[in-house]
Order: sequence, then C-alpha cells, then structure tokens
Amino acid sequence: MKMLTVTKRVDCYMKRQKQIDESKDMIVSAFVRLLEKNDYDTLTLSEIAAEAGVNRMTIYRHFKSKEKIVLYRAIQNMEKLESEISDEHKPYMKLIYKRLEWIQSLPHLQVLLRSREIEELLDSFMMDAHKNALAKALGFSFSDNPPVFQFYFGGVNRVVREWLRDGCKESFQEIADRIIMLTLSFIRVHKKS
Repeated sequence: MKMLTVTKRVDCYMKRQKQIDESKDMIVSAFVRLLEKNDYDTLTLSEIAAEAGVNRMTIYRHFKSKEKIVLYRAIQNMEKLESEISDEHKPYMKLIYKRLEWIQSLPHLQVLLRSREIEELLDSFMMDAHKNALAKALGFSFSDNPPVFQFYFGGVNRVVREWLRDGCKESFQEIADRIIMLTLSFIRVHKKS
C-alpha cells in the first residue's frame, strides 16, 4: 500500500512539474512574440500574461520580473548548448568558447547587465558540465575540495563580467584563451600546495 502511495505522489509531482514547465514555456513564447512588436522597456508583465493566456498571478508565481524571463530563456538555451558540447573532443575549451560566444550574442544582454540577473546567469555556468569537463581536461578533481572550485569560478565570473561591462571590446576567443591560461596557472599552483 505504501509503495502505491509513493508512486501516486511521484506521478502527481511529475504531472505538476510538466504543467509548470508548459506554463513557463507559454509565458516565454508570449514574451518573445511581444518583443517582436514592442520595446522591452515599455512591455509589462500584465501584457505578457494576457498574450500567454494566463492570469497575472501565474506569471508572478513563475517570474517576478521581465529580467527573470530573459534569464530563464538564457539558461534554457545554455543548457541546450552544453548538451551539444558534452561529447566533443576537448570539451572544456569548447565549452568556454561556446559560452562566451553565446553570452556575447544574447539579445537582451544589456538588460541582464543592468540587473542582478547577470550574476545568476554567470553562476549557472558553474554547472557540473563545466566542473566535469575542467577536471577531465586537467586531470584534476574538485570533488575533494569544493571551495577551490568556488574560488576558481568566482575569478572566471569576474573576468567575464568585466569583459561584458566593457562592451566586449576583446573577442570572445581572446577572453576564452585568457581564462584557459589563468585556469592552467591556477591548477598548477593548487597542485603544488
């Protein structure tokens, strides 16, 4: 009897999660459609909700601001990109190049830069795909010392954030190469200690 109850709960959770994902996708699609005809700054969450066919409470439940919609869409696209790279040769280097190229081309990058969402987007780069690819490329595991990865990634995020705020004057390849050189130096120093 207990097993049946657990199964029902899991089924219920999965159905609810599917509804949430569908609702978010409807909102993002409506947002994208409205941006084709309207200026970002004048667009309201109420207009987005109406276009998506949901009530205002639904949109506020999922996204507290337009910036959160931009961030959600950006992270979805980044996850898709990462899944395409995971089987590549030298995935760490490819991941860095692709991430920087991708973030530089974001349609609403300036919106994210003006808000705190840029930090959340950069932090999302710390996914296991990056950590695992880095460990594989360098023959070094961060699993024994997670704060070392946090420290390392804080530095990477700082370099990327400053590059973005500076208007991407250097190419994404130049910044990626600098990050890779800094990474190799960081690992060499950490391995000695």
